[in-house]
Amino acid sequence: MRLVSVRLENFRNYKQISINCDADLVLILGENAAGKTNFLESLYFLSTLKSFRAPEVLLVKNQQDFFNLSAKTSDTSFEIVVQANPTLKRSYKINQIKTKRGFWQSFVTVLFVPNDLNLFQLGPILRRKFLDETLRQIDQQYSLDLESLDHILKQKSALLEQIYGGHASATDLEFWNQQLVSIATQITKRRQEFMDFLNQKITTKTNELTGFKNNFTIIYKRMSAQTEDELRQSLQEHEQAEIRSGKNLVGPHRDDFEIHKDEQLNLFNSSR
Repeated sequence: MRLVSVRLENFRNYKQISINCDADLVLILGENAAGKTNFLESLYFLSTLKSFRAPEVLLVKNQQDFFNLSAKTSDTSFEIVVQANPTLKRSYKINQIKTKRGFWQSFVTVLFVPNDLNLFQLGPILRRKFLDETLRQIDQQYSLDLESLDHILKQKSALLEQIYGGHASATDLEFWNQQLVSIATQITKRRQEFMDFLNQKITTKTNELTGFKNNFTIIYKRMSAQTEDELRQSLQEHEQAEIRSGKNLVGPHRDDFEIHKDEQLNLFNSSR
């Protein structure tokens, strides 16, 4: 899907600008603080519905109440409106038809910024984010599953606090645990498939880029539970610990991965 044009209104330092980018290669040149990164940020937002730098409300130009981003590819148009004042509201359209966030699919972007160098040094949160943001762009169902997972974890976390405070029963966890088991197996299955795909490519591509001859393997690090039955058992075993801590201790929100070079473990610091 080739990007043809982009229009920004009240986004960051841009009052209004339209840019034709219908070319195989587009270079963005400008003085410091001219807004080059802001423009790239708008493309990323159009692709993923999020910024890689700040919350939505901080993307609105000073003294304005909203921002509008729109883009066209060879056969599709996209539009996003985020209103910050007086209340936060969002509108997404594909070909002029309103679309829910979970069904948003536009062009695919690959982002590389200096913070990405910390991917293997600042803990598993960044690595899960990498997995999720990559898979979101190529798998709409995965995006929907992540939204469901987030809802389930929030509801279960609130229930754990109620149980600890004596305002609910541990048996009430059964419903949310079953919901978690169902969605978790789908998410981990898709992540494993993605890792398998990367493992087919990573050694060849890395050696082509570097000129070295090394073997790389990506290891998907998840809790020992593999099947739905194993996950149910693990949830049961951790039930009291979850109640005491008020936290969800079992599920795909705790997954991680490592990259091994020539079968050497702990090539990167990926401790939890």
